[in-house]
Amino acid sequence: MKEWKERLASWFATAGRMNRAAFVKRFFGVNLACMAAVLVIGSRVIEETGSVFASNLVSGVLAALAAVFLYSPMVRRLHDIGRDARLAQAYLCFGIPQGFLLGKVAALPPGSLGLYAFEAALAAVTLLFIVLVFHAGEPRRNAYGAVPGRAAAAQQTGRKKGRRLKKAGTV
Repeated sequence: MKEWKERLASWFATAGRMNRAAFVKRFFGVNLACMAAVLVIGSRVIEETGSVFASNLVSGVLAALAAVFLYSPMVRRLHDIGRDARLAQAYLCFGIPQGFLLGKVAALPPGSLGLYAFEAALAAVTLLFIVLVFHAGEPRRNAYGAVPGRAAAAQQTGRKKGRRLKKAGTV
């Protein structure tokens, strides 16, 4: 039970760094789960209630949950490229209400300022995710921690830098 709690807590940890591969897995996993839930639950809500509004509400809640679940990996990935959490916080400002706004935005007339603002925010979020997926992390330890993967590999083998130096007789 304790291991399960630690794994759950690690999903929301914002300390340290996350490499591209781990970020991509988490990003697509959360998004695919959210889309599947929207399709299954949203269609079920429409069948049961006949209300498109209720279905849109369910979609908004699931999109907000996806934004919350993506916050910590975004922070850790930003740490990997040497940036602080401000961009991830800005993402939350758009990511949480985004699902609730989709129905309202769809009803806006073409060329309206609100539609342009929503599209600009969506483009900025998309650009942020593209940067996080394709930008290489810093190759050395930075202010946010060691290079992801190297520290874990050292812990699994039980080797640490000091031990190797002692064995070599340099310490």
